[in-house]
Amino acid sequence: MKKLITLLLVLTGMVCTASAAITIYVKADTAPYVWAWVDGPVNLEIEGAAWPGYQLTAKSGDYWTYTFAEDVTSVNFLLNNGNGGQTGDITGVTEDTHYWYDGNNSFGWVAYAKFINNEGWNKVCGYVYGDGDGNNSGWPGDEITATDGVYTFEKNVDFKPTTIIWNNGSGNQTVNLTYTYGYQYELNSYTVNYVNKSDWSSVYAYTFSAPRLGEWSGTAMNKVDALQIDGHDVYSLTSRWYNAEEQPTNIIFNNGYSGNDNQTIDLTFTNGKTYNIGKKSSDTEETTTGTINATLSSTGMSTFSSPFALDFSNAITGLDGAYVVSSLSASSATLTSVEEVPANTGLILKGTTNASISIPYKASAAAPAANKLSATSAAPVTVADNEAYILYDGEFHPTNAGEIPMFKAYLKASDVPTLARSLSLVFDDESTGINEVKSAASVAEGYYNLAGQRIAQPTKGLYIVNGKKVIVK
Repeated sequence: MKKLITLLLVLTGMVCTASAAITIYVKADTAPYVWAWVDGPVNLEIEGAAWPGYQLTAKSGDYWTYTFAEDVTSVNFLLNNGNGGQTGDITGVTEDTHYWYDGNNSFGWVAYAKFINNEGWNKVCGYVYGDGDGNNSGWPGDEITATDGVYTFEKNVDFKPTTIIWNNGSGNQTVNLTYTYGYQYELNSYTVNYVNKSDWSSVYAYTFSAPRLGEWSGTAMNKVDALQIDGHDVYSLTSRWYNAEEQPTNIIFNNGYSGNDNQTIDLTFTNGKTYNIGKKSSDTEETTTGTINATLSSTGMSTFSSPFALDFSNAITGLDGAYVVSSLSASSATLTSVEEVPANTGLILKGTTNASISIPYKASAAAPAANKLSATSAAPVTVADNEAYILYDGEFHPTNAGEIPMFKAYLKASDVPTLARSLSLVFDDESTGINEVKSAASVAEGYYNLAGQRIAQPTKGLYIVNGKKVIVK
């Protein structure tokens, strides 16, 4: 099959969408003549035109277009005005490239890219450089402004851009990023977690593909509070990277030293994964069964999420039940009990106040029919004001802007019919029979304790109301 090479001439600053073939873009006031050849050299007399070549006339929207029906993998060309003014040879073009042409002798490349400022900078500058000593205008580059939250950098340069750096002009900048025409650069992050089965005093993560976490032994990880798996602490690391960078392909966990007793085997990198494997000298496969601990709050209820599938089918000391939120109303969240859940499932755990419980985990489990809870077992989640509901003192409340820690769960405000100051918990689990959670101020007469005694002014606790169990706050 022949490879098509299309020559497009850009009259405006519009973004061009590259075709599957090699596409060349040239920004010019008027359509120039094009003279092209392939290595050999073999002149491509476009439409039979001899020198100065073919003046493009076909238009698609604002673009001059021409398609070469030649079986080539590389094309050379020059632009001219048909009256003596011409560029130098533009050779060895094998990929989409964007040029400018002044209609006489000068030409160059068009640098065009976008940036999402989730760094929170008050000022954004774009700086490109390329082969040799090429740079756009000296550091820090050109200050740019945003439209609808997107910063757009566009500049004619006299070198082929290969690298772009975004910065705030005052010392903060991205890493050197591979330049791609029209690409939108945005900050992301990846999180990895490690079960410290060797009980190392310090744990490091090292990637030996871009972007690296530093030279060996990598970057120190942080211990996760109040969480252990199989009696071992869990360590976590969140690292920034840009979408133009390649994610790591492999990762090694270690204690700051090398050798079989000081590091894991080479592991495939997976964003958000919790790795459950010991040192290289003893473990070559990850553990898929065991126990993971969780600590309940002073109310005896906490949200939780696990990187592994969980099994609640047998009695667990300190735990009365595990629940998902099966539905939401404008004032309440309905909780449904579960006997198992797959990894990364948001849960509510109910049991003894301040209890530390050990939950069996396993390789896989069936998912609940419905669950409105979102898990943070892969990574912490940053939310804006009123964007999420978190469990506090036995009810869900809208949260302020901030970060929801790992291994917890939350409700998305967008799933709640109307923004409420709080959501009570309604249990549909027959084993508990708890049907409602009320505030003490809203309690009327007709409340009985579990001994059947009528309580005129109930305080916090569990009561019988109209034959149903109700928690009063």
